[in-house]
Amino acid sequence: MKIALSAGPKAAETYLRMARDHGFHWIDISGSSPDNFPETFDPGRMKNLRLKLEEYGLGCGIHTASCVNPADLFSTIRKGVVEHFKEFIDLARGIGARYLIIHCGVYFREFRKRVEDCLVQTLKEAAGYAERWGLPLLIENMNRIPQTPAGKPWELSFEQPEISYLGITVEELAKVFSRVNSSALGFSLNVAHANLLGGGFMPFLRAFGDRLGNIQISDNNGITDEHLPIGEGTVDFTGLIRELKLMDYGGTLSLSVAKDRLLECKERLEEILASPG
Repeated sequence: MKIALSAGPKAAETYLRMARDHGFHWIDISGSSPDNFPETFDPGRMKNLRLKLEEYGLGCGIHTASCVNPADLFSTIRKGVVEHFKEFIDLARGIGARYLIIHCGVYFREFRKRVEDCLVQTLKEAAGYAERWGLPLLIENMNRIPQTPAGKPWELSFEQPEISYLGITVEELAKVFSRVNSSALGFSLNVAHANLLGGGFMPFLRAFGDRLGNIQISDNNGITDEHLPIGEGTVDFTGLIRELKLMDYGGTLSLSVAKDRLLECKERLEEILASPG
């Protein structure tokens, strides 16, 4: 398993020396950062970044923006989203990125079946393009947006927020994988998002272990997505790593915490990785 530095919000190049000097072997470039949008990469920048990654011995992936909505009801917007994914796929090819982390988008309470159909159509088009180049598109499980009394766990009995993420539960994601039916479509497990659900990360590992290509690492209190360092919330990271070892998982563990807490989080994860069992 390779511990990855999440390279944002600045330009990707800003983080290369930090990653090398602190023993990282991988970075996930933030596609949410304007300095890393595809249009900012001319051939010269792509070549220079690729060479620098090779020089520093760093692998990389790209984590696209969760605000992009592949499930939008308007076809003109979905066409733009497909082009957005294609641009990032081309960027990934240009810099040697090994995967693209993507999201299922959002919906606004109504027309749920139509929204799901729109999502599937968009992902089929994007995955078809990714298949041509052998680039995995890893869907990240998203977080529930709390709509509960303060300090109370998320419950289905409460009214949902006006806007909600798609791709939150195992059941939702299983339908997406089945309907899109593409060899390019994989899974990025966000353990903190899973921790906001009753079953935690285990149901996701059981359902999508064969698709697993990346894990997003942060902690929380089981109620809100706080992006805490390991050990400051309720995620069972010892249990997580034990399960990953049993699965012989060899992918990336991306630290999704504040930069001023990054190194202590890395040390805690390394301790768990080094422990027997």
